[in-house]
This record gives sequence, structure tokens and C-alpha cells, in this order.
Amino acid sequence: MHENTKIAYMKNAERIAGEVVSLHGSDAVEGYFEYLMVKSTELCTNTVRIYKRSVCFSLEEAGRNDDADRLRQMFDEVENPARGRKLKLVRRVPHKIFERTLRNLRESKSKTSHRAADLLVATALTGLRPSEWANAVLEGRILRVKNAKHSDVRGNGEHRELELLDSITEDERAAIERTMKLISEKGYKTVRPNLSVAFKAALGEAIKSLGESRWFLRLRLYDFRHQFSADAKHEWGVGTGMVAAAMGHSVEDTAVEHYGRRKYGKGGLKVRPSQTSISNVRRLYPVKHPDNRPSPSVIDFGDLGKVKPSF
Repeated sequence: MHENTKIAYMKNAERIAGEVVSLHGSDAVEGYFEYLMVKSTELCTNTVRIYKRSVCFSLEEAGRNDDADRLRQMFDEVENPARGRKLKLVRRVPHKIFERTLRNLRESKSKTSHRAADLLVATALTGLRPSEWANAVLEGRILRVKNAKHSDVRGNGEHRELELLDSITEDERAAIERTMKLISEKGYKTVRPNLSVAFKAALGEAIKSLGESRWFLRLRLYDFRHQFSADAKHEWGVGTGMVAAAMGHSVEDTAVEHYGRRKYGKGGLKVRPSQTSISNVRRLYPVKHPDNRPSPSVIDFGDLGKVKPSF
């Protein structure tokens, strides 16, 4: 097991143990089992699986191998309530939760946490799919992205281009560059488990400290792409082809029907699709409104690359 995975598991298990002791007065296996079963009704199956692995690893590190085996057996004997049930997805990221989660990750001493922070920033800024970072290229102010879902009858071309605006900071650009380098070298499937554990731990701390609903524990890394879509629809509107061009869709109905809602957007985007990418969308499908709108204004919503404490 990679050292970063061990660190992430132990940090995750420490937080879970604290909650179990608070609820049950001890860290007995039965307490862990009840806690994780409750979580399985709130979170996706993969997240609960990571939590279980974290707890079992922590128990084994403490010499409690029998307890770890017993916990695994208890789970083998029941059906996960989350399995086979489609949970309602969040599809948005409230800014204050984003800000606090990002700060938690940046303040951590873990390299994995810092990498997770970079991915959150880069995704919120550009809306890229996680797998698209492996083949993305940044030249000057143009981020050239190979569309993950392109085909002869689908997508807005093999590539799309995003122009980084003047409002983007050096820290934000650096986060984009580090994310591209990490995923191109190791692959998203390889780094995803560790990044997800670090993200969930920081998210849990953020929600608890802010007093937000535990419903937001369902947030996924992919929801930052949803938030980008909501911001894009809020700033550019729908029907000009800009949202589809920025997200790698052939028509804007995809974003309207399946991605973050416009009402949750705040604008303030620091990128925009190139004219070539917009033209690719308009070439495939006519837009609903003529392109006689002025270029969208840039609304500064703070530096995401380096979050400063708000108090």
C-alpha cells in the first residue's frame, strides 16, 4: 500500500473513531458497524467502502486484527442499503463549503491533500472531466483539451479550447499545470482513490465546522464540473453555444438537462471557450439566439488557487 494511502486512511479512521466514541462511548466493532451502516444510507457505495477500508486498516495497525476481520465479516453478512439504490446527486458546490474544504486541504501536511486541492481548483476553473486532464495541453493562455466523449456523431469536435482570462492568478494557473502533470503521468484511475479519501475527509471537517447539512457529504469531485456548468449558464446564458463549447458537448441541452442548474451559478468565470470551439458547436447544431451579444463580462469571485481564511 502506498504511503500516501496509509496516511489518508489513518486520518479518515481517526475522524470516524472520534464520531463513533462520541455516539457509543467506545470504539467497539459494533459501534463502527452501526456507524458505517448509517453512512451507507447517506453516501454512495464507493465512499462507504473507503470508510470501511480506513477503519479496518486502522484496527490492524493497532494490533486489532481480529476486530478488523470481524467487521469485514459483519459487512459480508448484510446487504448494503446503498447498493442498488440511486442516490440523489448534489450537482453543485456551495461556495463557502468549497472555500473551507479547500483551506482544509491546503493547510494539511499531506501531499495527497495538496493534489486534491489542485484538482478542485482546476476543475472549478475549467470544468474539465477528470480523465481529460491526461491529454490537456496549456500553451500560453490556451488550454487545449481532447474531448473525452467525442465521436463522429457526438461531441463538438475532437478537441476544445479554453482561453484563460486576465483574471486568473498565478496560483490558479499553477494548480492547473500541476493537475495536468499528475494525471498525465499516473492516470486518473490510479490517483483517484487517494484524492477522493483526502477530499472526503476535508469536506467532512468543513461541513462540521460550518454547521452545514450532512446532505452535502454526498459531494463528489465531479460536482465541481457541475458547478462550472451552473456558473457558465449564469454568466453566458443558454443558446449561444458557449456553454456546450466550454464543456465539450455538442448541444447545450446536455448541460441544461443533466448538469448544475443556472440558479446555483454565480458567474465569475476565468476562462471562456475559443471562437473556434464555439463555431464547432454552431456548425453541428443551430443555436437558439444569434450571436449579437457582447462578450461576457468577468466577475471576480476571489482567488481559488490560494484561499485566505475568512475570519
